[in-house]
Amino acid sequence: MRISYIEVCGFRSYGAEPQRVELLSPLAVIHADNSQGKTSFAEAFEFLYTGTISRRQLGGGSPGEFQGALRNAHLGPTIDVYVEVGLIDADGTEYAIRR
Repeated sequence: MRISYIEVCGFRSYGAEPQRVELLSPLAVIHADNSQGKTSFAEAFEFLYTGTISRRQLGGGSPGEFQGALRNAHLGPTIDVYVEVGLIDADGTEYAIRR
């Protein structure tokens, strides 16, 4: 299987409009200025894979300090927050996994 895309919506610094990165080549480079979502993108992938982000576990402080920290704080409660990845198997069948 290979990853064909990752889509992020409402997660950390991402807004209400889904943002999709197509990963169709063997190598992908994510490059942007500071405060443009690179860390949030990496954390979105980590969250999709593990169900958490390590910064929440390693950051110290009280457990409630990160309560709701995966949702963009500027979005209302009706906005869907998710991370989705597209997968293509060796036969060309496409799958989507969303958390």
